[in-house]
This record gives sequence, C-alpha cells and structure tokens, in this order.
Amino acid sequence: LFLLVLAVWLPAVVGFGVLAASTYRREEARAKDNLEQLVDSINQLVEREIDQRALLARTLAASSDLREGRLDGFHRAALQATQGRGDWAFVVDRQQVLATTLLPAVQAPFARPPDGPFLLDGPPAVAFHLRGPVKGRPVIGVLVPAPQPGGVRFNVGVGFEPAVLQAVLERQRLPEGSIAAVLDAQQRVVARNRDPAKYVGVPATAQVQARVRAGESGFFDGQTLDGVSTLGLLSRRNRHGWVTVIGLPHSTLLRAAQGVTLQALGASAA
Repeated sequence: LFLLVLAVWLPAVVGFGVLAASTYRREEARAKDNLEQLVDSINQLVEREIDQRALLARTLAASSDLREGRLDGFHRAALQATQGRGDWAFVVDRQQVLATTLLPAVQAPFARPPDGPFLLDGPPAVAFHLRGPVKGRPVIGVLVPAPQPGGVRFNVGVGFEPAVLQAVLERQRLPEGSIAAVLDAQQRVVARNRDPAKYVGVPATAQVQARVRAGESGFFDGQTLDGVSTLGLLSRRNRHGWVTVIGLPHSTLLRAAQGVTLQALGASAA
C-alpha cells in the first residue's frame, strides 16, 4: 500500500515541480521584457529633460548682450526665459560665476565649483554638483560655450534640481519591489525611487560602475546599494553619458513559482 501511494504521489510531485520551474522561467522572461521597455523609456526621458535645458542654454548663449559683454542685459533676458520653469540660467568663466538668475541682479563674481567643466566648443556638458554655489544643495547644470569675437570667454548654463529627474522616476509604473536609479557620467546616483535623500550623490555599486566604464549594458545578477539581491538591468549610455539601472529582487521573481509549489504540495498531500 505504501509503495502504491508513492507510485501515485511521486510523479505528481515531479510534475508540479516542473510546473513551478516553468512558471519561474515564464515570470522571469516576462519581467525581463517589461524591464527592457521601462529602462529604455526612463533613459530617453532623462535625455529629453537634459536636451531641453541644453536648447535653452544655446539660445541664451547667442544673446547679443552677452556677446557684447552686457551682463545686466543678459540677466534680464535670462530671467524672462526661465520664469515659471523652476530652472535658472548662469554665466561662468573658467573660475567664477559672473551672473545667475538665482540672484535678483548681477552681483560681484563668486567662485564656481572647482570640478565644473569649461567648454571651448563641442556638445553640451552636464555637471552634477552635491552643493551648488548658491543653493547649497544638489544641482545639475547643462553648459554650452558662448561664441564671441576673439574666442570663447564665457559658458552659459541652465541649472535644475534632481527633483526633476526624481519626478520622471515617480511617474513610471515600476514593478513591485523594484529599485530604479538614474546615474550621471561619474556613476553617481542623481535620482532614486527609494530613499532618494539618503542616496543622491552616492556612487553606484562597484559592479555597476565597472559595467558602465566597460561600456556594458543589459541584465546582470547583483546587489543594490542597500544590499538587496536583484536581477539588474543597466541601460546603454544616453547622449550625455548618463544611464538608468533597475533592480528587480529575486524574491519577486520567485513569488509566483513559490505559490504554484505550495499549491502543488497541498494538492499532492491531499
């Protein structure tokens, strides 16, 4: 009788085990497809936000006031251009901020962040600073060279806060339990859907940094900054060298298979 029970029960257990494994693989494939679409979408939206500021910076850099060195006139025009946007415009040389719409009028120059870029030509540069010289908190600046007779003396920039990119993440329908982050060209967290105040400015994990520097993208098994084991997906670099990374906890992928397994055990036990 015992052998007869085993002869009936064991094949059922094996069959349910195969079903559970099949369910896991199916859930993993579906999750991967969704993540690929999601990470590409976020990366394009981040690029678009930066491009909008670059376009405004180029428009301001072509100002005749700036070309003739009239910072007061540039300041008035820049105030109008940024009014109601939440962004601000500024003019810098290699060492100093010469004017910014964060202040009500042109004042004495003050030091700019020492690691800030200065462009003579080429595409826009995007700089992320943990402490902006005026705001004293994390800011992002998009800079372009300002052509002038005799060469480039100034760069014009448009600044905005990481909250803009944070809002991009928050508008997405991220999978339950997933962790998404936007990283700058130095692989620092600029926006994150979980605990952004804690992690903005923190370098990504060593594994993610190495993959970005090697020009790699796609899926990988790793851990988040807070130690969660995940199936990760790293986007390709966008036009500005920024990337998006999403981690889906392995526990989420296992949940469906575990449910089928428990049902199978209950059925076979009955």
